[in-house]
Amino acid sequence: TRILLFSLYVLYLSLLSISGVFMSFQWDILLIETSFLAIFLVPSGLKPVWPRSEAPPQKITILLMWMLLFKFMFLSGAVKLLSGDPNWRNLSALSYHYETQPLPTVLAWYAYQLPQWFHKLSVANMFSIELIVPFFIFLWRPFRIFASFSIIALQALIGVTGNYTFFNLLTIALALLLLDDKIFSRLIPRRFHQLLL
Repeated sequence: TRILLFSLYVLYLSLLSISGVFMSFQWDILLIETSFLAIFLVPSGLKPVWPRSEAPPQKITILLMWMLLFKFMFLSGAVKLLSGDPNWRNLSALSYHYETQPLPTVLAWYAYQLPQWFHKLSVANMFSIELIVPFFIFLWRPFRIFASFSIIALQALIGVTGNYTFFNLLTIALALLLLDDKIFSRLIPRRFHQLLL
């Protein structure tokens, strides 16, 4: 509920402010920003009522969440190009990334073994999802659906080759906000429709 989420937001913000460099990563900032906006999405009161009896969230709140997702994705691509690292510009960064990332998974070793052309194609695809697809968020419904699935696919692929804890899941949660009930009614089995939609 709103009260609980606000309390968690304040606690995490206080932890973030006293932790200095230990919690100044991109995912900590994204969690704080998402948590603040989510306060306006969740039900009010002390106990959630299911199915939801309140009016749906205001469109401005959803738009702010979309803007947060846009900012995160676009800046993720821009910072790579603006870093001055030639490996991003010549599309060879993944040749090193899998073995030098903080917490690689077992699948990262296999990804590292893929041919150089595949790594370059993967970086080019990543740049298209991070620098072009975010603009689709603000276009018509088919573009938003494409943006959502593209972002979710990228985050899933990042998640299977590297452990970034809640970072990928949080980005996926933001990308799910681009989908409407029609899409969810197709993706969710009918027996759960009454409960979830």
